Amino acid sequence: MSDDEVGDDPVRDDAVRKDATRVDSVRDEAVREEAGRDDGVPDDAATVPTAHGAPAKARKNVTIYDVARLAGVAPSTVSRAFARPGRVNAETADRIRTAAAELGYRVNPLARALSTSKTHMLALMISDVTNPFYADLIRGAQIAASEVDYTVVLADARESHVLEREGLERVLPVVEGIVIGSSRMSDSTLQMVAKQKPTIVLNRHLVGIPSVVTDNPRGMRRAVEHLGQLGHESVTYVAGPEASWADGMRWRAMREAGLELHLHTRRAGPVAPTVEGAGPPR
Repeated sequence: MSDDEVGDDPVRDDAVRKDATRVDSVRDEAVREEAGRDDGVPDDAATVPTAHGAPAKARKNVTIYDVARLAGVAPSTVSRAFARPGRVNAETADRIRTAAAELGYRVNPLARALSTSKTHMLALMISDVTNPFYADLIRGAQIAASEVDYTVVLADARESHVLEREGLERVLPVVEGIVIGSSRMSDSTLQMVAKQKPTIVLNRHLVGIPSVVTDNPRGMRRAVEHLGQLGHESVTYVAGPEASWADGMRWRAMREAGLELHLHTRRAGPVAPTVEGAGPPR
């Protein structure tokens, strides 16, 4: 049928227009699904796991209203069951969880954070993730966090106080607390961070901020004493990153022990804190 023929029959013209409208509607809907967006999707829309375990967007977005309808409760009760479980009796909470599982509902953590200010995320800032010293620390933090339903956001400073500060500024708004491993930032900057979110510092002692510090002076003295007892007259310290607070403490303790025990001490480095290092010590 040509374009000229469309105008010959008003009834047929109207049917053609309606068909075209339906085609446009289906096409627009397909475009929205392909783009993964829906203007009518609530903030707490769910995601449904795929066969491979990765979350995928549900064809029909499940909301707390769907869960409430299936569980026979008010939407506000569903919201409390996920945000504040202690405020919903056990039988009702179990019914809500069963309904949510049946529908494939998953709580949107960012949407929940808007109402509760709880993201259940913690930042772990590491000075250099290629340093093998931090492998067990990172794994331990993840295990401890998961046991209390928290997720660890890992950030790598790459031995740069600038990158460390920029990274913390990005994650501060979305985490509930911060763990900083061997910071390269100044004391004043760390204290500023600690004023904004609960903070724990590793391998660094700061007044007013909780910290976990190894006894570097005692350990270094014992090492030097042992070498002296073996008959050595000189000891070389292979230094790590120049900005490392712990490295400075170890070198100072070694010099003091050498003076007391009449041993000659020298410093080599710094070298990269990796298994391969950065070549021969300088």
